[in-house]
Amino acid sequence: MVGLLPIHLHVFLEYDRNDIRLVGGESASEGRVEIRANSSSPWGTVCDDSWDLNDAHVVCRYLGYSL
Repeated sequence: MVGLLPIHLHVFLEYDRNDIRLVGGESASEGRVEIRANSSSPWGTVCDDSWDLNDAHVVCRYLGYSL
């Protein structure tokens, strides 16, 4: 699935679902958010400055989790 993911400063980037993941949590549905530009790029952690519950909801929906 390709979609738009809003990030800080209301910039929208296009990402494939395989280019966003949660890592470091105790289960598959928790952890820090990482993204990569494409399948050959390294993973990078999303900065949580100004991160709020709305941002978390967007990522959860994007990854297929229900709220």
